[in-house]
Amino acid sequence: MQAGALIFILIFNLFGINFQASSVQFEVRDVVAFYTYGKNVTFQARINPPTGVEAVDLMIQPEGQTTRIEPVSWTTSGEILFDYDLVAHPLRPFGRTYYWFRLVTDGGEITTPSYWFDYVDNRFTWQKLTNEYFEIQWQGEDRTFGQQVQNIATTALDSAQKVLPIAPPLPLKIFIYANAEDLQSALPGIAETWAAGHASPDLKVILLSIAEGPERSLELERQLPHEIMHILEYELVGSQYGNVPVWLREGIASIAELYPNADYARVLETAQQKDSLIAMENLCSAFPRDAGSAFLAYAQSTSFVRYIYQTYGSTALVNLLRQYQLGLGCKEGVQTGLGISLSELENDWRVDSLSVSPVAKAMKSLSPYLFVALLVLLVPLVLAFARPRAEEKPV
Repeated sequence: MQAGALIFILIFNLFGINFQASSVQFEVRDVVAFYTYGKNVTFQARINPPTGVEAVDLMIQPEGQTTRIEPVSWTTSGEILFDYDLVAHPLRPFGRTYYWFRLVTDGGEITTPSYWFDYVDNRFTWQKLTNEYFEIQWQGEDRTFGQQVQNIATTALDSAQKVLPIAPPLPLKIFIYANAEDLQSALPGIAETWAAGHASPDLKVILLSIAEGPERSLELERQLPHEIMHILEYELVGSQYGNVPVWLREGIASIAELYPNADYARVLETAQQKDSLIAMENLCSAFPRDAGSAFLAYAQSTSFVRYIYQTYGSTALVNLLRQYQLGLGCKEGVQTGLGISLSELENDWRVDSLSVSPVAKAMKSLSPYLFVALLVLLVPLVLAFARPRAEEKPV
């Protein structure tokens, strides 16, 4: 049978017969996609020839997400015009979106090459400045601002790498909004209402809101290192980034800031006096959503991680992140990475950084028991003195 098959193939080759030549050649041409940010994407294409096509699917895959399959219709002339609802199915902001078509024909299934577009906020006009390290875009006409951002970003990257000596993925993409409202509207369902910055570490994208004014430079020096650090963290742990405790992610990012938030010390002192510090184990998976409690969570995480950094060194921070890269839980990662339990580490931090006396803390924790013990001792004495005494008879 093998010899017969070879003879069959040779005969077809000799006579130049081509199976494919006898079939219809389908193609999808004039492919284009354009969008209105946050509203819809319009996909256009033309099938040639349209006869013999039984079904067409549009495959949409935002970077880092699963593929969506959208059945689309076409006209008798082969025209495809499909509107994709971004309110119902948002794309990843500032990420790359890939798409392609799959045709089912009377001769089989055909898949087109992949196309793509970058989903950037086109509600605004952006100025642009690039080098090998950064792609910087900002709103407004001030060209000198872009150079200022580039200079601070260079210093910020150096500062972040002193804490985490990790090579960054280049170039980093930095978009700067003129106000927090515009930034938050670009991230529906992602950014908190109080957020002034956001990083998508897997996309190498940083979004900031920096308003004009005397504190513009100071805000850049605080926010840029913070968000750059998140990208370095992701570069170290990869897909396990979400497994890293939030207090560690945000704490490492905060200690990289060129100018720490001066209000953190005041908030910590007030919380300590009111006994309203948040247990660190309660900051493993998420921060509180309300602005006041979230600010306290940031303050605690910054102080806590700075204590770890100053006590154990940057190597310990890298080792700690490695534990979460391996999939360990919040408490287990600290125990394995630092050789101490999370609760013991928190006690050491409070004593060292918040000047909490261990004796005072012990007395405070024992105070309910001491109160009960005091009652147990005092009640019999009070009853004894309160009992009426028999009158003594004169001798």
